[in-house]
Amino acid sequence: MTQYNSISKLIKELFIRTKSTISSNLIEFLILNLYLTILLIIYITSSQWINQHLAIYNFSISMIILRLSIFCFWLGMTIGWMKILFFYIDNKKINIITLFQYFHLLPHVFAFITILYLIWLLPITYIIYKFPYDINLYGTNLFLYLQAIQTDLFNMLNNEISKNLFSAYFNEFDILIITLLGIIYYTFLIKYWTIILFIIDMEISIKTSFLLGSKLQRNIIPLLCITIISITILIIISLLQNIIFLCIVLLILQIFWLHYFRMLRK
Repeated sequence: MTQYNSISKLIKELFIRTKSTISSNLIEFLILNLYLTILLIIYITSSQWINQHLAIYNFSISMIILRLSIFCFWLGMTIGWMKILFFYIDNKKINIITLFQYFHLLPHVFAFITILYLIWLLPITYIIYKFPYDINLYGTNLFLYLQAIQTDLFNMLNNEISKNLFSAYFNEFDILIITLLGIIYYTFLIKYWTIILFIIDMEISIKTSFLLGSKLQRNIIPLLCITIISITILIIISLLQNIIFLCIVLLILQIFWLHYFRMLRK
């Protein structure tokens, strides 16, 4: 990637490659968009049904196993989907059956996600230390707990008396610790975000993927710029509340990122 000595040139080249891929395989792109739309509808509908009819976040062995099973199923489908996209940018034949043909890569991808999750738990554990976790109220729903903490903090900071009490319990030192632990997580994510793509693209083990990922020469600035642009586009598109348009943009961004990964590999 040394030939792209500026962020603008890099992004321009990625847009050119993405446009070339789509324009030369337009029919396949429309088919992929149809697949993605159907998959998202199935995922959203099934998730809503499960949340409405099952106590999926109860702290029980059966519910934890069920959640892990559902997660692994959709993770395996995601691996198959990414493999289809790699076939697409390589001008290879795409087939919906590919979604179900790469579950053998699931243990390696799951292992990396587990590592990532454990590192993410570092700042969360400190937050739980400062604000006790009610297992009867939240079950295994960490995000509900964090949302409740955020709401409580917002309400406390709007009250002068509560604000002073809160400052005595949770001060700048606590914020510094959480920030440092958060930096560890984001540093790991920035350094090794390509691991999953190595596993899927090259069908290799997580150990080999880490070796290849650690050898990549990457610049953090282009990565941050591309990430910010992608998130901004998704936020704007999501405001339109049109799933078809959202799927089109999401698919384009996925192709864009895979081209970026392939450029890093070279």
